[in-house]
Amino acid sequence: REGFVALITADGLYVSADLGERWRKITPRIRYDQRFSGSRLLVFREEVLWAATDREGVFRVEFGPVGPSIRSVAGLEGRRIHCLAQTSDALWAATDRGLFRLDSGGWEARNSGLKASGIEVADLAAQPGGQLYVMEKSGGIYAWNEPKKEWEPRRPPLPPGGFGPSGSFKTLAVHPTDPKVLLAATHPEQWPHMLFESRDGGRSWKLLQEFNLSPTAPSNWARTLNGPEKIVFSPGGDRVYLADWWNLWERSGEEGPWTQLHHGLQNSVVNDIRVDPRDPRRWLVCAADSGVMVSQDAGKTWTRKMNGVADGHAQALDFSRRDPRKMFLVTNPWSKKGRIHVYRTADGGETWQDVGFPMPSNPLASLGFADGSASGVAADPVRDEVAYVTTNGYGIFKTVNGGKTWDAVNEGLATPYVKGPRSLLIHPKTPDVLWVSTQKGGVYKSVNGAKSWRLVSPQGPFCFGMAVDPSNPSRVLAACAEKKVLLSEDEGNSWTEILLPGERPSHVAAYSLAFHPESPGCVFAGTLAYDLKAAHGLFHSRDGGRSFRPCALPLPPVNLNVLEAIPGLGCPVLLGFNGIGIYQGRGD
Repeated sequence: REGFVALITADGLYVSADLGERWRKITPRIRYDQRFSGSRLLVFREEVLWAATDREGVFRVEFGPVGPSIRSVAGLEGRRIHCLAQTSDALWAATDRGLFRLDSGGWEARNSGLKASGIEVADLAAQPGGQLYVMEKSGGIYAWNEPKKEWEPRRPPLPPGGFGPSGSFKTLAVHPTDPKVLLAATHPEQWPHMLFESRDGGRSWKLLQEFNLSPTAPSNWARTLNGPEKIVFSPGGDRVYLADWWNLWERSGEEGPWTQLHHGLQNSVVNDIRVDPRDPRRWLVCAADSGVMVSQDAGKTWTRKMNGVADGHAQALDFSRRDPRKMFLVTNPWSKKGRIHVYRTADGGETWQDVGFPMPSNPLASLGFADGSASGVAADPVRDEVAYVTTNGYGIFKTVNGGKTWDAVNEGLATPYVKGPRSLLIHPKTPDVLWVSTQKGGVYKSVNGAKSWRLVSPQGPFCFGMAVDPSNPSRVLAACAEKKVLLSEDEGNSWTEILLPGERPSHVAAYSLAFHPESPGCVFAGTLAYDLKAAHGLFHSRDGGRSFRPCALPLPPVNLNVLEAIPGLGCPVLLGFNGIGIYQGRGD
């Protein structure tokens, strides 16, 4: 039916009759919890929807005039189904334990010709005319031979070298009108990433290597194929689209190059956002994988600024209050372990100097949430040579000479597990006064430049991001688990517990906070959910955090990693999400 869309989630099966404008939950039983294994889980055939799950097998859903009729198709319960495919005469299911075909008598295994054991099907591709191909993760591609009732190998030839699992494949697509035209890509865990094309049903393959960035794209880290995930032909086959971890690519025609369609930030996991205090149109973002990205035009275009920085995840940065060209940055690189990675710049990020230090030799506590990673950085508002770095497991470190040396400053800090945006605050007028929020420990305060700390909040709560009111530094907020916010109006000496409105499940926390720089009392709170579940969005306060109301966002309930309020009417705020990038919201 025109406009009809189905969506399977960890929460259940949803349908929309208007191309996703409004959704209706059909059932919680048809669900998929696995994050990485699912490919084609929903298949329409006339008025019937076939739906695959990762625990309860396959379901048949018929949409009649009185509502949906749901029936389990017995036989695959207990198997993790990776994808479904509908040929002209049968339904196929690929699982973590081989391939199955639905015939009149039920599900029957169809694995003849595949490798003898350990079959893990990554993808299925069915051509409307009846030809079926399967991609086995380590065995490659096979074509189904119906007369022989077996699979015939069509493996692309991988060149020597590289690293990762040998011959690991991820995604497959077949042309909708020509069953001999195939595209296949290797798995993201294998390097280098490769895309192959066949025009003879997989008997020979050509390696495709021409990927062109858009002329309007930023100076991106990933300039070619990186981490292929999905290939899709248009209904007529004249265009084909490829999504990888950083970009969306399009190819028109048979021989054209792949052209980048995505023009913004390549990685949409945002760890920190900072707005230049002297230029509100200059934004700096710390992103996973991509590193530091800078916009000079309020987010319209971006440039990567990682000269001198090891590739990996940029975690947090902070400006000098006297000269915003001077900054400190902390990262968590992919490699070079055993070190807390800190960098400093004096030219606005054009070049960075490594001022990091060795990771402490003392072992981490045996806690699942303590990983030793660098979690934040705070620059002293008065002294350019003074800065603090927080870690999730080793506590806090301080430099008084611009990063030449660093000292642990954890005396009195019983829970050195610091995580969350701006989780260490420096009093804007009295820099020897600091606050830090800790996981499983609450909020600590120092009045002597971090020489010693004392617990000032209730003991025990998981606390994350913090914020101090620029118009009234006596007002301090700390975001906590179970959608709680701790409010102090006497510089952290006493605290009041504020509950964010709505339901408060144990897996949702208040995580990020931001006071507006021009509107006294205007503060935002963002939420985060554990275990890949839905968060509860954004909340806004007009009374300095004494009460909050939800903000309506036309966005999925993704974790809000960081908030940065920016100058302007209506309390504008930048929202940094864990997976959908950056958006601008308002508090009015």
